[in-house]
Amino acid sequence: MRRSSNEASASKLRRREPELALRLETAHLIAEAEALQLKFRVRRSIKNVSMEVAMSDGLTMRISPIRKGAKGVAEWGIYLKNPFKSGQLEFLIHAHIEIFFASDKKRIEFESFTTMGKRLEVLINQGIQFFHTFTGELIQYKIRMVQYE
Repeated sequence: MRRSSNEASASKLRRREPELALRLETAHLIAEAEALQLKFRVRRSIKNVSMEVAMSDGLTMRISPIRKGAKGVAEWGIYLKNPFKSGQLEFLIHAHIEIFFASDKKRIEFESFTTMGKRLEVLINQGIQFFHTFTGELIQYKIRMVQYE
């Protein structure tokens, strides 16, 4: 089975420069978070990254990649061919989601699970639905205040 040039390029980048690939994938997710006007922060190390989204009721949703690639560096997901779009490559994010309450003195984890989706917004909505299913509580993400001039 022959790979498309885009698929091969993505695979080559991940194998040759896994840290760069992780930074590029993370930058894409940051752009999505900014477009949604989420209140969030990113925590990075050389081989891993996580995104923490502020939620209602003092909760935080931490989203982190579950896949490991070349040199043990995290990968946010995989590229798959979409048979309904002429074999066009689509990125599918595989993530671990934790929802927790954190104060200066302690951290209380409420729920933790893995999921996948095409966009950050999908992952966050799955987290909200999962939390509601298992706790009966509705939460929402916080947005940044945008000032217009």
